[in-house]
Amino acid sequence: HDKVLGVGYSFEKDCMFVKLGKKLDREVKTKRQVLSWVHSMYDPLGFICPYVLKGRVFFQLINKENIEWNEMVPPELLRHFEKWKVNVHCLSSLTVPRWTAALGMEYATADLVMFCDASAIGYGMVSYVRRKLIDGGRIHVAFLTAKSHVVPLQMMKDPIEGQQWHNDSIPRLELCAAKLAAIWRDVLVR
Repeated sequence: HDKVLGVGYSFEKDCMFVKLGKKLDREVKTKRQVLSWVHSMYDPLGFICPYVLKGRVFFQLINKENIEWNEMVPPELLRHFEKWKVNVHCLSSLTVPRWTAALGMEYATADLVMFCDASAIGYGMVSYVRRKLIDGGRIHVAFLTAKSHVVPLQMMKDPIEGQQWHNDSIPRLELCAAKLAAIWRDVLVR
């Protein structure tokens, strides 16, 4: 096993995986440590973006409490974070083939397939390549990339009333997800 562009790579299996370091076992107590822990998971291709999104949501909850950087996070918030954090080791079993097609694979068509969606806490997209093979018309699908974003805190509050308002505007967030997918479609098609 080795590391390529910050992602784990297995030469034997020709697949990429999430490389977890020892730093993910460290204790987290302050706001600064929470942010450091969440951002220590390097995921340029989006293999684990649903997992990372939840960590970013926890950090937003901490930010809402106006906690200083080196101040201890309240135990009730930290308990939920720790429950999420303990599952990080499950990610080590995730592998993604490096090639989006097998050697010698002949295909009749290749399509870029994009999915996007949004919720009250975040939005994202995922892309695949779908190939229809010449031999018998079998279909081969391979993961390309995924991205996710939390809903920004300033978007969550009505500037006049100070109340949450985006929850009744999921279509607005779905448009953000569609824009993200369109941007990545353009990147992938080039």
